[in-house]
Amino acid sequence: MNDLVDAMDSKGKWYKGYIVEEKQDSKTKEFSWKVHFFNFDSKWDEWYGNDNIEKLAPYLTHCEESEELYYTLEVFHTNEDWGGAFIGTPFIVTLLSEISW
Repeated sequence: MNDLVDAMDSKGKWYKGYIVEEKQDSKTKEFSWKVHFFNFDSKWDEWYGNDNIEKLAPYLTHCEESEELYYTLEVFHTNEDWGGAFIGTPFIVTLLSEISW
């Protein structure tokens, strides 16, 4: 889950999104995935499975990247018992967000 994908919506347009849910049919053992599209309300989420698997593609196969979705943060660990002193080595994290801050 949370895998980034390109997904074609019900009107035939490709959008960037990510997998928010996975389920497996108990009889056929086939999987299906619910995709949430970036910058859209969850009411537009769509399910994809064997009957429409061609509408899913690896991330950025059909869509272009948007730089504004990435945020880079420097992370520091602190210890409150030591007066908030930094511990360990700081590291950089790059986050992908579906909203602009």
